[in-house]
Amino acid sequence: MREGGGCGSRFLFMDSFPPYRVRHQGVVLVCGNGFPLADDLARARGLFPDAPAIAVNGAAKEVPAFALFTLHPEKMPVLWAAEQRRRFGTDFTTHTGGKAERQDAPGIDHWWPEAAGRGTSTWAAAKMARLMGFDRIVLCGMPLEPGPYADGRPAFAFMRRQLEGYRAYVAGDTAWHRGVSSLSGWTRDLFGEPDAEDDAPHPLA
Repeated sequence: MREGGGCGSRFLFMDSFPPYRVRHQGVVLVCGNGFPLADDLARARGLFPDAPAIAVNGAAKEVPAFALFTLHPEKMPVLWAAEQRRRFGTDFTTHTGGKAERQDAPGIDHWWPEAAGRGTSTWAAAKMARLMGFDRIVLCGMPLEPGPYADGRPAFAFMRRQLEGYRAYVAGDTAWHRGVSSLSGWTRDLFGEPDAEDDAPHPLA
């Protein structure tokens, strides 16, 4: 696995342990494993054909990415990293966030303490993207709507009651809203759609 990736320069970045040595900029696609992932990703590639991608959880099976992220690090080496490697190659790093005990999880390259919270792994990955230096974060496959995962499996964690908790957390986590947009669902209603020609600050900034 490599150090860094995407559009970036060498940089000692102390928001992660061990330090992440790349400072990124520009647009990144943060790809969750929700049911609209394929459609969202196709639209995002039409707008930002050269943007690097971060794949979250099962999206590692669907999206070639420079970084994989999860809040379930025990699943990273045997599931998501293995699938990314098999389908797309080895040119990626693995990441987690939140609880301190996750920093020593097997198969994790970098732990980001601030990439945490109760808004799903994809929202935590969006925080990591900001900490990496990206200016614009485009959410793909994170509708926060009832529905299956991208591969059609039932997504029981996204039934109505738990979904309302995710939405309330993301809506209230305003310190991380700047520069975020989304291509589907409730998160699109909250953040707005991305515009390839619009470099203005996000209205919630």
